[in-house]
Amino acid sequence: MEATQNDLYLQGVQYFRDHSYYKAYERLIDCPVGRDEFARSMFSAMGSIFLHKTQKGEKDLAGEAFRCFEKAYLIVKERQKAVTDTDNDPAVFYDLAYAYIEGIGTGKDIGKGVDILRDIDLMLTSAGGSIRDVDDDFGIIRDHYLPVKGE
Repeated sequence: MEATQNDLYLQGVQYFRDHSYYKAYERLIDCPVGRDEFARSMFSAMGSIFLHKTQKGEKDLAGEAFRCFEKAYLIVKERQKAVTDTDNDPAVFYDLAYAYIEGIGTGKDIGKGVDILRDIDLMLTSAGGSIRDVDDDFGIIRDHYLPVKGE
């Protein structure tokens, strides 16, 4: 008997909760997921974990990191049709912008990364904030976006 999408999703969530992130990834990456904060946070966390493992040289999971960052981004973009979370959404966008700018798990595309940074700026500006409020852990806003804005 084949597992249904719902079964795969529930298995993936359980693997995630058990800290079996690669098994969770295998179950969840191609599953349709909701627009909820939990789904977004699972993919953001798995992307960060896979990136960290790749950077430490444990295993090359850059492709998986990129797909997780992209999935989290798509979840947020869909959810933003109804509500924007200016506390958490910029971090999701930042992760994907970083992946494009550095070529992590995808072809290096600074232009796409800068476009995503522009989306962060517009999101925050429309809410009375600033892109300068985003934690720029990897310096991509400073190095690739603010010079474009002339700051």
